[in-house]
Amino acid sequence: MSLKGGINLYAYAPNPLSWIDPLGLANRPNNGKYNIFHDYSLDPKYKYSSDGVQFNRANTDFINRMNSNPSFRRDMLGRHPALGDWLKNPNKALSPPDLTWHHHEDVNRLVLVDRIDHADNQGLYHPTGKGGRDMWGGGELGRR
Repeated sequence: MSLKGGINLYAYAPNPLSWIDPLGLANRPNNGKYNIFHDYSLDPKYKYSSDGVQFNRANTDFINRMNSNPSFRRDMLGRHPALGDWLKNPNKALSPPDLTWHHHEDVNRLVLVDRIDHADNQGLYHPTGKGGRDMWGGGELGRR
């Protein structure tokens, strides 16, 4: 047995770009690669509501957890100090500072994740190539 030589040193994998996910890891729950700081199950009646309406409910749940769980609060404030000021007068229609509410591929599931990580790693957060909002239905129109 020997390796075939030539200009293409990668002849054993003729088109590595077609091997996007050979082990099927992108279909694991949460993709196993990003931090979820808060997980919220949206009432199905708000599935097609605007982001502001959905985020208001998710933020209310997040704030309740921050106020009732001292270790969670300490951890979150250590990671994202700007949350301290936000908690004093939160705009619940928007994501908290430095974070974003990600419309998960699981319908009616909003997860709070790092904003920069979400922006920089779309492939991790949207392994199918479609945003969660599009998968839920409503797409861009639902954001208004």
